[in-house]
Amino acid sequence: FTHLDPATCALNITMRAVEIGLVSCTLWNYTAENSNRLGDDWNGEDLSIFSKDQHTDTTNLNSGGRALATAIRPYALATAGEPMTMDFFPYKKDKRFLFSFTADNSLETNETIIFLPRYQYPFGATVTQAAGKGSWSIDWKKQTLVYRHDRSGVVGDEHSLVITKAPRNSL
Repeated sequence: FTHLDPATCALNITMRAVEIGLVSCTLWNYTAENSNRLGDDWNGEDLSIFSKDQHTDTTNLNSGGRALATAIRPYALATAGEPMTMDFFPYKKDKRFLFSFTADNSLETNETIIFLPRYQYPFGATVTQAAGKGSWSIDWKKQTLVYRHDRSGVVGDEHSLVITKAPRNSL
């Protein structure tokens, strides 16, 4: 980031706590009338992820967005086991996302699904398996990575993925 505004920093602190705690959340602060002068115009707050004053390009979906670099982040949508760690580092150049879990082979599926936003990975992603055995595929239309752990392992096998931003010339 070239400029770390307070809203971006505050949101990242909140989202890091969600990831570290392995809990889910809903970010719900969209104020259509948010402006640079008045903020949300409620209780002195300025937390909206949209500002009409910053909406300059009607053809760009992200125009007007605030703190998007920390709001739009990868996360595990569904885990075929028990999540252990989930960490995203939006301030790092490589947009590193770490996810690990212990597999549960008693489940009907062995698929773990991770939301992989194009916003963070515009030229694709590099996936490294740090622990466990499995395979993965990425569907950029759905912005998802599906990881299928190998069911031949023992119960409680740890699986760990490291996802980073691919270089510009990789597509």
